Amino acid sequence: MDAALSQLVAVREGVNVVVTGSITQEGSGYKVYVATLDPATGKSILTEQRNASNKQDVLAAAGELAESIRKGLGDTTPESAQQSAAETFSAGSLEAAHAYAVGQDSQQAAQWDDALKAYGQAAELDPNLGRAYAGMAAIDANLGKRQDAEKNYGLAMSHIDRMTDREKYRTRSGYYLFMRNQPKAMEELTALVSQYPADTAGHANLALAYFYNRDMNKALSEQKRALEITPHSVLQRVNYSMYALYAGDFETAAKEAKSILQENPKFDQALRTAALAELGLSHTTEAQANYAKLQAVSPYGASIAATGLADLAQYEGKLSDAAGILEKAVAADLATKDAESATDRTATLALIQLTLGKTKEATSLADRASSAGKDPGVLYRAAQVYIAAGQDAKALQLVAPLSQRLQTEPQIYAKLVAGEAQLKRGNARDALNSFQEAQKLADTWLGHFDMGRAYLDAGAFTEASSEFDICLKRRGEATSVFLDDVPSYHLLPAVYYYQGRAREGLNSPGAAESYKTFLSIKEKGAGDPLVADAQRRLARR
Repeated sequence: MDAALSQLVAVREGVNVVVTGSITQEGSGYKVYVATLDPATGKSILTEQRNASNKQDVLAAAGELAESIRKGLGDTTPESAQQSAAETFSAGSLEAAHAYAVGQDSQQAAQWDDALKAYGQAAELDPNLGRAYAGMAAIDANLGKRQDAEKNYGLAMSHIDRMTDREKYRTRSGYYLFMRNQPKAMEELTALVSQYPADTAGHANLALAYFYNRDMNKALSEQKRALEITPHSVLQRVNYSMYALYAGDFETAAKEAKSILQENPKFDQALRTAALAELGLSHTTEAQANYAKLQAVSPYGASIAATGLADLAQYEGKLSDAAGILEKAVAADLATKDAESATDRTATLALIQLTLGKTKEATSLADRASSAGKDPGVLYRAAQVYIAAGQDAKALQLVAPLSQRLQTEPQIYAKLVAGEAQLKRGNARDALNSFQEAQKLADTWLGHFDMGRAYLDAGAFTEASSEFDICLKRRGEATSVFLDDVPSYHLLPAVYYYQGRAREGLNSPGAAESYKTFLSIKEKGAGDPLVADAQRRLARR
């Protein structure tokens, strides 16, 4: 905004000071000028200017002016702290700073390709600009490109000594979030928002840390703060809708996603959120329609939609349809050399083939997935296939390295697999011990589901029913149980089946209701072995 428009806005919003300025060329150098105005009268409060001998010195001159203006307006922050906060990013040239700023704007607008291009340009102009690599890494992580994200975070961290304190907080916290080290991320982010309360990225990433801690209500609350700071940011709006989804507030998630889609009908993440929110509301037709729209957006959108449509087919019990969708998706992934997506889908496909009774095909797919991927969620699913196929030793050997990792998340899956192996052998008590150990690490949806099954096998029906109630109350987390934005809502219907069995053990009339809910979801499907058992149990009541 120019000075005149800024004054009007400031008067309307009750802002006491307007800052305006300019950069003008003088001979071979530049003059950087800043003035502060009283918005009501337009009178100058104080003015400052600095000379820069060349373009590269303009950023430093602006930083010096910021320090002087702050002091002139009554800021009592120590000079050393003001100097460390003088820059928001330590670019070595105006051109690199401009490219980085374009990347930031594109990222807030959720224009991923444009943001990556701008950050890449900034890094080319200034190879030491660590924040450019961090920006690329954050987008790579959002797009599921973990190897690219890891590489770019490595480049960012190699330049962290050139960053301001604010940059360091942002960069380290982003890396910790990527590595699922929530405590360290929260430590950095708390320091960041304490010193810079209006740092949108700080609040947004703190929301993400709460999300990884599975505290969905706090994630939603913190994201709301980020949205209040930048209410028109598409990125913050879509994040808010996603956290509403994970918190189980499907109505809000759907409403917010639809609002975004009215402005940008081709926004892939909003379409995915809208589809899952509609599924959470039991609107399967609307969910499928959103996935169909997502398919037409872009190759990336089509890739996301394939996983979503397979999840929807599994949810309804259409296992053969789901298998067909994933087989085509894996082939497409391999053709485009997207190894990470191919591995993830192969692991899910293995579980579907197992449910269809195709054990040989399932174990072969599990072999392929586990040999190609290191992702804990992939290894967990592959191990589940081995356990069901009677290959417990192979399953336990596969996840053993997970228990040695520093991060909490991999350790959780190692303990869940150990418990599921015990449960398969009929050792409900030992299984429960493993599941409880997993829950001490983190309170997960999968942990409650497994504990419910263990209590059920042990004949502890009250405890089992309680665990399944928790799963239903926290159904928002079932939309992506691995916290990776990959749809997994197909896991939810089984909760109704097992809740029916728990209530049956309690001689509760509510058992029939649970079985009916389960069967109503699966009425269009075929091949789910739990369906036949639910029908038999319901017929006896």
